[in-house]
Amino acid sequence: MRKIKISVLAIIAISLMMPFIANATALSDIAGNKNQTAIEYLNEHNVISGYPDGTFQPDKIINRAELLKVLVGGKGITPTVQEYNNCFPDVTTEWFAPFVCYAKAQEWVGGYPDGTFKPSKEVNKVEAIKMLVNSQGYKVEEQVSETMFDDADSSAWYAPFIKAAKDKGLLEVDNGNYGVTDSMDRAEISENIYRAMIIVEKNLDKFTAPVVYVVTEVVDGDTIEINNSFKIRFIGVDTPETVDPTKPVQCFGTEASNIAKEKLLNQTVTLESDETQGDKDKYDRLLRYVILGDGTNFNKWLIENGYGHEYTYKKAYKYQKEFKTSEKQAMDSNVGLWADNVCSEENNIIIDDEQTVNEEPTTGYICSSNTYNCTDFSNKSDAQKVYDYCKAQVGTDIHKLDGDNNGLACESL
Repeated sequence: MRKIKISVLAIIAISLMMPFIANATALSDIAGNKNQTAIEYLNEHNVISGYPDGTFQPDKIINRAELLKVLVGGKGITPTVQEYNNCFPDVTTEWFAPFVCYAKAQEWVGGYPDGTFKPSKEVNKVEAIKMLVNSQGYKVEEQVSETMFDDADSSAWYAPFIKAAKDKGLLEVDNGNYGVTDSMDRAEISENIYRAMIIVEKNLDKFTAPVVYVVTEVVDGDTIEINNSFKIRFIGVDTPETVDPTKPVQCFGTEASNIAKEKLLNQTVTLESDETQGDKDKYDRLLRYVILGDGTNFNKWLIENGYGHEYTYKKAYKYQKEFKTSEKQAMDSNVGLWADNVCSEENNIIIDDEQTVNEEPTTGYICSSNTYNCTDFSNKSDAQKVYDYCKAQVGTDIHKLDGDNNGLACESL
């Protein structure tokens, strides 16, 4: 084994192309892009940036000189042309010479067999991966014996670098064709760098791609649906009620629902479970933390921005201390529902922040005979919630909402 002689980059600040916007801003052309999560993460961390018109141009190809400039600059190094120059026949004293020559001195690049560097040539995928692997200081094998991809020659110069990147989970594909002759675009190099950063950030041996879901419905501020299939109830946060058929919309409930729609609807998210809370609640909703593309824990974000309060149900959860701290900060800052004269105790919103961990959540449903019938509900979903809740509480269909005893309430709605 041989080790590339360069220290690990804590962050590779990659702007990829100029001109660019200095500060992170929303990018208008990445929605639905397969690398959206990576691009958003790097943009939020001011690692990449878009163009002045607000676009990112994810399909645009980068050239060799530009990539080296941002990789060298990402180390906080500003090499001078007086010290770094004339390292290739086609790299003398041009604007890119210090960056290319510095990279050569660090053994990131070695040029083409004819001795040239070809600075204006578009970067292909294997060249870009070599530069990234070198800059990360990964161990690279002298020889590769295994077949990594159908279109990758295990005896080629690039094979050790592709293997190192694959072993670290930096590549988007595991088998089939990699596209060794394809050019590298802005979106894909963003994905590769994002994965390298996550390895460092979380102290991982390798990157494992999380399962990504699309939010297809926002029920209210703390409940969503993913992939048109599963309901998700957020762990550790409770937002004001908006959909309970027995209650009016509570103070700041509309704001909480609207911000959830703005941040989540039709967006990709990842989910994190918590073994202290179990997999599902009594309503068959998955209990999860919702993680945005930039790594933000949305459950916590709701609390720290005053859209909901910290909520402990029976058992302490993984992030309870952080969530309680966020709630106190939101209260002290008078934001959201904690702002002066926004919500009163009559709204049933402001609760004792020292709530007991054994407290059963209040739903507002009444489980006594003949309180409801199917005409009290506007849809089957609302009726089913009351049916499920009361069935769990008293052990029977107390309101006779399930006429044929098949477990489905008010099927006529």
